[in-house]
Amino acid sequence: MQALSGTHPRSKHALTSDAPFVRLPYVQLSTGDAEIEMSLTAFAIRIVFLALPGIVASKTYRKLRGRTPRRRWEDLVEVLLFALLSYFLWWGFTELVLPLFRPLQPGGETQTASGSALMALEAFVKEGTPLQWGTILGASVTGVLLGFLAAYNHKYSVLMRLSRWIRATRRTGDEDIWEVFLNSPDTQWCVVRDHAKNLMYYGFVRYYSDSEKERELVLENVSVYTNDAGEELYTTGVMYVSRPAADLTIEVPMIVWKKLRHQEIQKKGSANEQDHN
Repeated sequence: MQALSGTHPRSKHALTSDAPFVRLPYVQLSTGDAEIEMSLTAFAIRIVFLALPGIVASKTYRKLRGRTPRRRWEDLVEVLLFALLSYFLWWGFTELVLPLFRPLQPGGETQTASGSALMALEAFVKEGTPLQWGTILGASVTGVLLGFLAAYNHKYSVLMRLSRWIRATRRTGDEDIWEVFLNSPDTQWCVVRDHAKNLMYYGFVRYYSDSEKERELVLENVSVYTNDAGEELYTTGVMYVSRPAADLTIEVPMIVWKKLRHQEIQKKGSANEQDHN
């Protein structure tokens, strides 16, 4: 053990009156400030638990639809709307649907579920209201189903189709046209022109990337040709393509498009015949 002396082994200065003295800032929290800090922490944890159904629904929806660039406040609004809708649907299920399957009480009233979703919503604004853990769990399960429904609406553009049908808009939504085009049932067997490599790929589009990344495609049963002369080079089972957006052009061959239109007309004709019968 090294003896204590006037000079610290790791210091350039001797511990004398000539050594520089640095006064470190010292902040002391009063009892009131500590209580406020603890109260804010407890409130933040409380909000996270109450918003759990919205977080679960938003995560499910994002996982199914893919990542898109969004602002932070849009994420918060999405979580809030999902949370409120999850609580509302859970309240409708427990207070309106479940009582139909419960026996009547002696007074002629049906038993109601304990832990109402309305009390859970009241806990957002009243700190003294206890958390309804059963309601939070049920609303979280509802949030998963809500995320699936939102992803279904995104995939098939149910709301936008209804809006276009009533001529409220001509837009396809907030998605990139790349995503809308490849999400269409018509876009299966395609011709992908690779302008950077002077190649042309004909195959089945199995997977595609999100719109904010480089254009990524996974093709199956691919035939590769030269783009300028159309000379067949080789065939392969699976191909991964990654290019900047300006280097790729995707086309649906006319013969494929006509076949799809013919199948669609046949389906509509069969549906009309069944309605008449």
